[in-house]
Parts: sequence; structure tokens; C-alpha cells
Amino acid sequence: MSNKIDRRSVTQKLVYLSFLAALIVVLQVLASYIKVGAVSICLVLLPIVFGGMLFGLNAGLFLGIVFGLLTFILGLTGFDPGTLAMIQFKPIETFAICVIKGALAGLLSSLAYKGMFKLTKNNVYLSSLVGFIVAPVVNTSIYILGVALFFKDFYQFTQSGFALIVAIFIAIIVNFISEFLLNVICGPLIALAASRNKSVKKILYKQ
Repeated sequence: MSNKIDRRSVTQKLVYLSFLAALIVVLQVLASYIKVGAVSICLVLLPIVFGGMLFGLNAGLFLGIVFGLLTFILGLTGFDPGTLAMIQFKPIETFAICVIKGALAGLLSSLAYKGMFKLTKNNVYLSSLVGFIVAPVVNTSIYILGVALFFKDFYQFTQSGFALIVAIFIAIIVNFISEFLLNVICGPLIALAASRNKSVKKILYKQ
């Protein structure tokens, strides 16, 4: 009987994670058409944090890696011009930045949610709010750190000089603010609504 329950639990987890991974792909492609000025808005942190809420650190890490790999692939195919330019200049470093920022955003937001969930005695709204705050902060911070470490001479490659650096910096700030507001406003509300579903509630409170 217990083996049957375990198999059902594993199957349920795989179904949820497969759905969330597919959602990441759809939202990342869709985000290419949703812009603030010239900056695409990152929508995929919502399913990444939600997956970490449901299934813990490994799920958050896995979904974050899916996001990072997808970002790199979209850059390779020319779907993301900014990432493509970075790939043309330093492909290995760009790959590392994409994967590491996604992985850490998923892992650390899951860890933050789990800690807050225990601290607040199972308050889904406050716990998810912390997770949705951590994800965009980590995602953007790792990106900035990676660019600072590996792309200091990027302006020489593009021959655009100081103006390009300023433009990139403004784009990063606009992207972060939009991403942050989207996550902290919509994320906890979605999590709270989902937690009222019986199957989701059972998974959340089983952790």
C-alpha cells in the first residue's frame, strides 16, 4: 500500500514539474513580446518559485536551471538579441551566467520560502512573498555580478563605448523593477489562491 502511495506521489510530482517546466518555456517566449521600452519582462520566476514552494529545494533548483538553459538557447537562436550579443563575445561565460543565475534564483527562493513557512507557522502568503522577493533579487544580482566580472571590455567589442554601458545599466534597472513588482504583487496572490485547491494544499502542508 505504501509503495502505491509513494509511486502516486512521485508521479504527481513529475506531472506538476513537467507542467511548470513547460510553462517556463511558454512564458519565456511570450516575454519576448512583452516589453517595457526595449526591455523584455521576465515572467518565468512565478512558476519557478511556485515549484519550489510545492516540492522544495531540488524542484526550485531544477526549474531555475530550465530557465537558465532556455535563456541561453533563445540567445543562440537570436530570439534574445542581448543574450546573443553576449554569446558572440564570450559564449562559455554567458552560458555560466544564464544557468547560475537561474539555478540560484530557484534554489534560494525555495530556501527562503521554506524558512519563512516554518517561522510563520505555515502562512502561505507571507512565506511566498519572501520567496517572490528573493527570486528577482538573486536573478538580477547574479546577472550584474557576471557582467561585471566577465564583460568589462564588452564596450570595446561593440564599439559603442560609455553610452552603451549606460543604456545596459538603465535596461537592467527597468527590467528589475518591472520583474520585482510583477513577482511581489502577483506571486503571493497566485500562491494563496492555489493553496485553496485541495490537492495543492495537501502538498504544501505536507512539507
